[in-house]
Amino acid sequence: MNLFLETQVFLCEFLWLWLVAIYKAVMPANLLPHKDIEGWTVLVTGSGSGIGRLIALRFSGLGCRLVLWDIDQAGNEKTAELIREAKPGAHAWTYTVDLSRRDQVYEAAKQTVRSFLPVMVQKNRGHVVTVASSAGMFGTAGMVDYCSSKFTVFGERSYVATDSGDGRLLF
Repeated sequence: MNLFLETQVFLCEFLWLWLVAIYKAVMPANLLPHKDIEGWTVLVTGSGSGIGRLIALRFSGLGCRLVLWDIDQAGNEKTAELIREAKPGAHAWTYTVDLSRRDQVYEAAKQTVRSFLPVMVQKNRGHVVTVASSAGMFGTAGMVDYCSSKFTVFGERSYVATDSGDGRLLF
């Protein structure tokens, strides 16, 4: 492809994405299309409290089955209890996982991610969502521990994408 044609394609894609962004910004949220994820399995890390608990409760409300990972077993069980109270018949499985310990992450992943990923690829359906700070991509003075932990999240995402095999998973 020559430079002129590549530039034209880039400008068209750029313009299209801007138009979509403007449309989404001005349209009321209830008028925008929403994906139906009822019955999907969602893994939530940090589900024992805070944002992780809120994310788990939100996905439960959308009819998802939940796999909950957290270092705080009591908090994680409380989240599962809240899910079952809010939606009788909801499915929530809890695992006590310390994300700072590689061996625990790999062991939990053998039981969860490795069992879901092949099915996602086979069905050509599913998402892996990573919530992390951009500090994982750029080092910041005085924040080595924080930046390292966020880099781990990006690294794991990259590993899963590479390990998926045929490259059809998008992150």
